[in-house]
Amino acid sequence: MAFYEETRFEGSLSGHGITVSLGFSAAIDEDGRLRLRLDPIDDTSAAFALILEQRTGESVDLLALEGTAANGHGFRSEAFHINSWSHGERFDIQGGCYDAELTLERKQKGKMSDARVWLVRQFRTFHRLARDTPFGRVVAGGPKQEAASQAPNGYIGIYRSENDQREDWWEESERLLTHLGTVLSFGCDTYLRPVLEERYQGDKVTVRVADQSRTQRVSWHPFTISTCSRSSTAPAAASRIAARRCDSLILQSVGLRHRSSTTKAD
Repeated sequence: MAFYEETRFEGSLSGHGITVSLGFSAAIDEDGRLRLRLDPIDDTSAAFALILEQRTGESVDLLALEGTAANGHGFRSEAFHINSWSHGERFDIQGGCYDAELTLERKQKGKMSDARVWLVRQFRTFHRLARDTPFGRVVAGGPKQEAASQAPNGYIGIYRSENDQREDWWEESERLLTHLGTVLSFGCDTYLRPVLEERYQGDKVTVRVADQSRTQRVSWHPFTISTCSRSSTAPAAASRIAARRCDSLILQSVGLRHRSSTTKAD
């Protein structure tokens, strides 16, 4: 089942001082991949100006793609790259986005807490994990799945406390989830990175789509949980207390997983 059904947008593609109007469709498939289809462009001279002839080894040229749907949904990316193009009476450009954001209406109405949720691949737990921290309630979980599955059906999230008014909550919540993802990766034998990130704020939901390669099992060099905590992704002092309060729960989850694996091997 798709995370976001194909929706048509009207907007523009711009770069190098050139902006062309166009329509396009966008969808997010069951594996969390963004699927785009751009309409042909009538203004062929302007469209041709968007294309740079690049040499091997040069950085990929990135353009801005944005649009609005009839239902009010918004799409924006500053990282659109051209994969193919052709021209005749009209100019056809196709490509993808390394990073993009969709802005949607929040389905639930009324007073709701802010939240940041990562949807990740290959994250499995025996039960839903939850812990209250100074930054809010942290939750994590994931179902049993095939080893080759690329569906981002695991989640790591934090829900802001109702009385929390700190201005740096969004920045610190990201640092905390980065820390948790790093530590939990150790117990899952894979790198837990957000394929989709959902940010709930007020009556809006912002869905960030990151272009990720296939998730695979990795071989770790010997290290410990404390090594992860000292890494560059560890939270700053402001959120370190919150991270510590989650670590015991993480260690319990990792321990359960490894004990289960040992039992099956025996």
